[in-house]
Amino acid sequence: MILHIICGLLMFQVVWCGECTRNSLNWYKCNCQFGDWSAFSPCTKQCNGYTYRTRSMWLYENYAPCPFEFTTCATEECGYEVYYCNTDKCQNGGTSDNKNCFCPTGYYGSCCEQVPPGKPVITVPDTIVLGNAVTLTCTSKGGNPEPTVKWFKDDKEITTGVSSKTVSPSTDRYTVTSTLNFVASLEHHLKVITCQADNGLTSPLSTTEQLKVNFAPEAPTLDGPTVVTSGISRVWTCHSANGYPAGVMTMRNQNTNTQFGTDKFTTSTVDNEGGKSYTVTGRLNWAPVEANNGHSICCDVLHTTTLGNAPKTKCLQISVKPPLVLKAPTIQYKVHLNAKVTLSCEVTSGKPSQITWLKDGSKLDIDSNPRLSGGTVAAPSLVIIDVELADEAGYVCQGTDSTDKVTIETTESIKVALICIEPAAVQNAELTVSGFDPSNTATYRCNDCYVKTSGDLLLSCMRGGIWSGVVPVCTEINHCLSQPCIFGTCTSELCGYKCACLPGYKGINCDQEVSCPVVALQNGAIMAGDKMDTELTQDHVLYNMDISYGCDDGYVLVDQKGGFLTELVRHCGETGQLTGDAPICAVYNLCATTTPCEHGTCKDLPGNYHCTCSIGYQGQNCDQDITCAELTLPNGAVMYKPDRKIGSVASYSCNQGFNLADGDLSSTCNSVGEWSGPLPTCKGVSCPDHTLENGKVTTTGLTFGHTATYSCNSGYMVANGDVSRTCASDEYWLGKMPVCAGK
Repeated sequence: MILHIICGLLMFQVVWCGECTRNSLNWYKCNCQFGDWSAFSPCTKQCNGYTYRTRSMWLYENYAPCPFEFTTCATEECGYEVYYCNTDKCQNGGTSDNKNCFCPTGYYGSCCEQVPPGKPVITVPDTIVLGNAVTLTCTSKGGNPEPTVKWFKDDKEITTGVSSKTVSPSTDRYTVTSTLNFVASLEHHLKVITCQADNGLTSPLSTTEQLKVNFAPEAPTLDGPTVVTSGISRVWTCHSANGYPAGVMTMRNQNTNTQFGTDKFTTSTVDNEGGKSYTVTGRLNWAPVEANNGHSICCDVLHTTTLGNAPKTKCLQISVKPPLVLKAPTIQYKVHLNAKVTLSCEVTSGKPSQITWLKDGSKLDIDSNPRLSGGTVAAPSLVIIDVELADEAGYVCQGTDSTDKVTIETTESIKVALICIEPAAVQNAELTVSGFDPSNTATYRCNDCYVKTSGDLLLSCMRGGIWSGVVPVCTEINHCLSQPCIFGTCTSELCGYKCACLPGYKGINCDQEVSCPVVALQNGAIMAGDKMDTELTQDHVLYNMDISYGCDDGYVLVDQKGGFLTELVRHCGETGQLTGDAPICAVYNLCATTTPCEHGTCKDLPGNYHCTCSIGYQGQNCDQDITCAELTLPNGAVMYKPDRKIGSVASYSCNQGFNLADGDLSSTCNSVGEWSGPLPTCKGVSCPDHTLENGKVTTTGLTFGHTATYSCNSGYMVANGDVSRTCASDEYWLGKMPVCAGK
């Protein structure tokens, strides 16, 4: 009988089966045999399990050497095999020791496959409006096992309106999305909503969101004046209460559709109950003008999250009256002491209820001062009579508007200042005035030849319009006081004096003796003295003296014309000149004694001579040759034979290329020093223009030295003659004229 034994898991622990060694003593004698291996079993765990297989063994019927026992044929390792499996299945970075997974921080489970859920994320609508349906979503991603998502408000779980959805991707991680649906009410406003995710691995994860419910503010209110004065700034206030978030407030002119800028309109926002709602206040500071009469001021509150682009509006119509305008046409008055002045104040717009004048900032009591008048609604200008020093001040005209009770001043102070009058004119003096205000000056200047005898030349304008000092007096200067006339009488004149000199004196101051100059007499002597018996050795004689003349032997006394004088006495007069003309001591018979005429005949004259010159000579003594003028001939030359004296001949020749034309070929110098005949000219040589039969003549010119070049037409050639010819001085072309003959 064969014993069939299954080798199975009969041991208490699993071991790796080594190679079956078949070392049993009974293996071969008992004829032990193995069956086929079974298939391996599935791995016992997802991570770090084991798998095994078995086979059967058998032997013959029991007999003494082969007992029917398990150990007869083999040990247990020959009947089964066990192996570890899924040792590489640790997830999320876990490590294995073939029996267990060791997970990194944040991961759990036998395979490290368990993960806490991700922090929940709440999605809230951009805007939550009071009364609208609202859906909140909370999403937790990546948990394993699947987490549970819950909603809380004020630490109480919300179960109404909650729904959840789970997504299980291939990674075995779960995304859970929970939605919370409700209708927004004021109870939800600023409440904190909590979303919690939990899968049991860690403490629950939470996220919170504060709900902000938007609700429209109340209708705005607009306060401010409805009747205003043009140009006067007024304030209008707009309130918009209890909105969330705060509304955007603007103000505009409805009629011009113009929004007021930040220079006129400002807003402020106040939170209510710690920010549960807001109140917006706008302030418009604006000065309407008459053109805005009947316009409406509108306050617009825009709350786009609840009202869209349609604002809540409140309007207020205004009435604009003309402004009170005072004008001072003149702001500087310069008046004289004791004069009258009217300070003009004009009402150019509006109607004042009262006119007030200020003097240096203090109210002026017009009624109590008899020198003042005006300053009323009917007559706003201020009149001051008998102006005095105390009236110098700054004045302001003020008017009170009856509507707004606003006081209007002139923009500048009206100044009243006392000035000096024009200073008196002074005879024989010039006046220069720098001005008539205090500290200005008036300067007098006496005319030339006048001097100040009293008063002041410089006056100053003092406060109160009074000139300092005394007006001067300018008197003509007496120039004779210094007795300038030494030997004469003095007469004072404007800007000078005149001296009447005594006989024998001269000069501006009669301080010079009168004397007459005396010219020495050649070949003679001049006598002076009471008896004319003393020879004069000076070059002058004094006033009222006489002189006489006498000639040496061989000379005779003659006048300037050569007339003989027997005696000559000259007297020194008041003018400092001798009477008559000075005489001459002339040689008697000069022709014989001096023979002055070199080329002529001499004739004696009283005290002189006359020369008659021979032909060819001239001059007082006939000692100068008569010659003809130097001649010039353009483009030629002049030759003199022997010179240019009387009888000499001038011959003419032309340069090469020029020929004599017109005039004479020569000229003679005549007795009066002139050349005979007309002067010739040198005319340039010119050769005749010509042509070449059956050919062409090309010239560089027709005057002397130019060339003519010859060429024959096609079919012809130069048979004889010269190809080129030159214009000669005889006005003919040099060489032979060529001939063009047929080839």
